[in-house]
Amino acid sequence: MEAFNDQKESWASYKSRFLRAIKIYGLVDLAEEKKTLLLLHNVGAEVNNILTTQFYPRDIEDIPFQDILTFMDAHCGPKKPLIVRRMEFQNRKRRVDESVENYVQTLKTLAATCEFGQKLDERVRDQLIMGIENPAHQQDLVKACDSNAVTLGEVIKLSLFLESTSTHTNHSNIMKLQTYNQSSLVRNQRAGTLNKDRDCLFCGRPRHKTRADCPASNVECYNCQKRGHFASVCLQRNSSKLLPKSQYRQHKLELTGSEQNISSNCDNDGDIYLRVVTINKIHEPIYVNILIHNVRVKMNVDSGAAVSCIGKELWKKLGSPELGSCQTLRGYMGSLIPTLGKTLVTVHHQNKSFKLPIYVIDGNDTPLMGLEWMKALRISIKFDGDSNPKIHNVNSLQCILDRFPRLFSNSLGNIRGYEAIIRVPSTASPTVWKYRPVPFAIRDKVELELDRLLEQGANQMGIPYSECDEAGWVAAGLRGLQSNY
Repeated sequence: MEAFNDQKESWASYKSRFLRAIKIYGLVDLAEEKKTLLLLHNVGAEVNNILTTQFYPRDIEDIPFQDILTFMDAHCGPKKPLIVRRMEFQNRKRRVDESVENYVQTLKTLAATCEFGQKLDERVRDQLIMGIENPAHQQDLVKACDSNAVTLGEVIKLSLFLESTSTHTNHSNIMKLQTYNQSSLVRNQRAGTLNKDRDCLFCGRPRHKTRADCPASNVECYNCQKRGHFASVCLQRNSSKLLPKSQYRQHKLELTGSEQNISSNCDNDGDIYLRVVTINKIHEPIYVNILIHNVRVKMNVDSGAAVSCIGKELWKKLGSPELGSCQTLRGYMGSLIPTLGKTLVTVHHQNKSFKLPIYVIDGNDTPLMGLEWMKALRISIKFDGDSNPKIHNVNSLQCILDRFPRLFSNSLGNIRGYEAIIRVPSTASPTVWKYRPVPFAIRDKVELELDRLLEQGANQMGIPYSECDEAGWVAAGLRGLQSNY
């Protein structure tokens, strides 16, 4: 046997293999001294050093075989308290790119030291259901477990089935498409394929009568940022790849599963497009501040992007969360965007917490918020009469206080345009109510409040005291400090 290595297997596994080898070779009846020598010969130098130190000054060859096994069981056993081991088991969630088989194997490994006893399979079954991050799959598993008689094997079988169907859906791109052809737009695959005698070198379409008729005369190129031509015919465009004419279609797709009803743009290979709709920089970029993993991030709100993206440096600043595989990202003109992967992040917005997916780009571009996040965070962009964009959300209470300072001031307000009339039956007898006694503890505060009201003209809002005396009606009132709600 090879030497024991705690990085590859546990001591319990190694001991089991050693005892099995003794049975295979017919050494069960071997003397205890011989078994000790055989074990010391196989376990390796590291274990021999540990045993030598532990049993010094005795010779380890004289140590009984069972004593060595007992010591190694205690030495290589779990060091953490039982409650800590069980907490690690309960807090273990399935990762984004983790398969069901690997997740179940990890749960069984953690549960092996939790001393669950006969409840082992039941606890692993429950943790498997609670640890799945996909809400749809989790709901299906809960429905299947209508009683405690459902076994761990049945739950694993159903989880594998749900995983396989989800993977097939993602790879096959089963989606509902609403496609319409843009027949009026004709593109060449590259600028070098233009016919100079027949095609316009500035837009790629059939040659115009005059230069002023060209639609690209006042347009800025996305590739070189110069005006007067489209990016599809830009001479500096070497690496970007244009879509063929037959594939240039715009789609509105609805993904199945947890990504339903997300508007984006895809080609026939399931690629996701970013910045699909751009209006030639008529407006300045729109930004919104978002907390991601408790880090404030200024994101560019782009309703033309299907998904949200961040750069590599920001991903490291967020703690480098584990990345999973993702679909291919392409730019507006079809150029590939190098992507490191996809991960789930915790987002805080308007006193609410969200778990949202985000793509990590191999670069340091401005963080981009796409339709997926805009829908989850309920962020909408509207334009006023001057076509100025406005984001409708409230970042904090201070925004409201700054916007409506008069409503939250300490001054006395007035109701204008209304007149109050108190109607009393003519047969009613005037009544004088006794003044309410003021508790000594708040007497100073009441006097200060009355002085403040008198300074602000409160005595002019009511009936003068002289008229009250003549009318014979007196109602005492007590004004005190009110707390804000």
